[in-house]
Amino acid sequence: MAVRRKKTETPALSPLDVLNVTGPKKAKAPKAAKAPKAAPKAAKAPAVVLEYPQSGEAVRPGHYAVRIAAKPEVVVELSVDGGPWQPCREAVGYYWFDWAPAGSGEHTLVARAKNGSPRYATTEERTVLVVDTPASN
Repeated sequence: MAVRRKKTETPALSPLDVLNVTGPKKAKAPKAAKAPKAAPKAAKAPAVVLEYPQSGEAVRPGHYAVRIAAKPEVVVELSVDGGPWQPCREAVGYYWFDWAPAGSGEHTLVARAKNGSPRYATTEERTVLVVDTPASN
């Protein structure tokens, strides 16, 4: 007939436990449940800088390459005088917009950049003066 142990009794040591100096192995406590992961942060809009033309700079009618600094592989657009946003091209580490101001007067330029997130980074308005002066020889 087998003898039953009470649940409060410690189990008998095995021959391996007797040889182990540190004593019997203790049972590991169950791992706590992991906390749910936080929602991913919304992507920040990239920084964008309208470098040229400078504020208050006088430019001539015809062609002017507007230079905009932004991180690579973002969408950069430019608005002239509050008009529609027009795409800029990326080349030589900058973004460029081929602007053809006609006639003389003040114009405002604003650039913005977007990197796939729903947000845009926008520059402050830049006022540029277009002057119709003859070329000096």
